[in-house]
Amino acid sequence: MTVKHTPGPWRVDDDSSDFDIYVVGRPVWGAKRYGVPGEWDVCTIEILDERPDETMANARLMAAAPELLEAAKSMVARWPTDQQNDGPLYDEAQALRSAIAKAEGRS
Repeated sequence: MTVKHTPGPWRVDDDSSDFDIYVVGRPVWGAKRYGVPGEWDVCTIEILDERPDETMANARLMAAAPELLEAAKSMVARWPTDQQNDGPLYDEAQALRSAIAKAEGRS
């Protein structure tokens, strides 16, 4: 399947504001900011006044998403599809398949 999201790596931007946290990446379409090629906001997360640590944890999780998706795909590719339902780590492999499908818009 062709990647439809901005490829990784993503990172939490050091230039985030007092109100928002920016997760940035380098899009394949050659993003330019002020005429200079570079990174672009993948998402903006509003900082929760009461829970700034939770907001930052959410941003770090989102920034890790491309690497997590690739790691999950790699693990599932090594897992035999004909494995018995009661085999070791079967439930975990199924959970990975489900998460991959969700990330790819297939669920």
